[in-house]
Parts: sequence; structure tokens; C-alpha cells
Amino acid sequence: MPLEDFRKMMVRQLSMTVHHKENMSGEVLEAYLEPLAGEVGKASFFSHQACHYDSRYTEQITGDLERLSMPVKLLWDEQDEWQPLFYARRLSEDIPGTELTVVPEAGHFVMEDAPKQVTAELVGVLYDEAPHHADYE
Repeated sequence: MPLEDFRKMMVRQLSMTVHHKENMSGEVLEAYLEPLAGEVGKASFFSHQACHYDSRYTEQITGDLERLSMPVKLLWDEQDEWQPLFYARRLSEDIPGTELTVVPEAGHFVMEDAPKQVTAELVGVLYDEAPHHADYE
């Protein structure tokens, strides 16, 4: 695949990672594209994809999820074009006591669509506090 076509494909793919398409443009888009530039970046991307779709490691631990005893918080985007909310609900059911927070109007890269909420949620988990989104403006 010529590099120009690879870049176009990656721009399309990255646009699918956000619900608000304008969040994946300009400097943000270029920051995601930079490690993929050139033949080495292209080869690395395809190598990662080939390994990423090997589900055996996930399948090996699936049966153990019900034995987790630590608190689990799932932060999932409502508008994911790759991993729909169905997966979050299923995972939440498989892990006892899981707290699932759904981020409205956010895509797969939830941190690009809702950085304040993601920050508040992380701080809340790390410091055992209720998140206050306005504190992270």
C-alpha cells in the first residue's frame, strides 16, 4: 500500500474513534498520525493489528473475571463505532460489583471527546472521590 493511501486510511480510521469528528483534526490528528509516518510506522501498524486480533489471551482469562474481588470501574463511551456499549454491559455483568459509567456523546477515544469527564472519573477512582467535572476545566 503506498504511503499516501495508508495515510488516507488512517485518517478515516481515526475519524471513527470520536463522536465529535472535529475533535480528531488539526494538531490532535497529526499527533496520532506521527508515529505511523513512513514505512516503519506502516509496518508497525499492520504488525500490531495482526497481533491485536488474536483473542486467545482474552479467552484465557474470561473465566476468571467472576473471581475478581477488587473494585472495578468501567468508563465506556456511548457512541463507540468499534466496541459498542453492549460489550461494556456484558463485561460489567461478568465482573461482580463493577461500576459502569457511560460517557454520553463520546466515541472509542473517549478522552478526546470528554477529557474533563475522563479526568474527573480517574481522579475519583484514584482518590476515592466523587467526580466533579467543573473542577477540571
